[in-house]
Amino acid sequence: MIQEKTLEEQLREEIERQKAHIKKLQADVGKWKRMAREQKPKPEFIREQHDERGRHIIEIHLNGIPGDVGYLEALEHLKYEVLPHYYPYYYVACYQSQKYDGWIARLAKVDIIDMSYIPANQGGNSKEILNKFYWDLYEQLKRYNHYFSSVENITKEDIAKVEGLVFLINRMMEKMLETEF
Repeated sequence: MIQEKTLEEQLREEIERQKAHIKKLQADVGKWKRMAREQKPKPEFIREQHDERGRHIIEIHLNGIPGDVGYLEALEHLKYEVLPHYYPYYYVACYQSQKYDGWIARLAKVDIIDMSYIPANQGGNSKEILNKFYWDLYEQLKRYNHYFSSVENITKEDIAKVEGLVFLINRMMEKMLETEF
């Protein structure tokens, strides 16, 4: 039998949702104020980047533990207290920083963005440009395939997607080589 939530429980949940919404609005107002005052934006992370492997990488300060604890204690804190709040990011590295007086965690998630660029036809060499583009794309997919095959928690569906992409790129390269420009 499914019990319905009491009115009190529903009101408490609504209050929590409203509190979270208020915090988000306050953060948004702060962003606009900083922009109007021409101040630097408040960074959410110590460092944020995107690499050629298609990973979005962030570095965060581990609050809640002293800076002079051992790495095992820092990793335990990271695993049980921090990582659950940063899902789908996964652990990459953890190091001690004197600048930030504590431990810094590097987290990453897969965020593949197509950054390929195909230049316009320049002097009739479009076949060579396309050939190089497809070859570079093929090599990049081979790297992804190698990366995915070395990750333990990757699913069979993810590997199948990469293998499917490699197959499609092979077909595109074959068609491109058959086409006359």
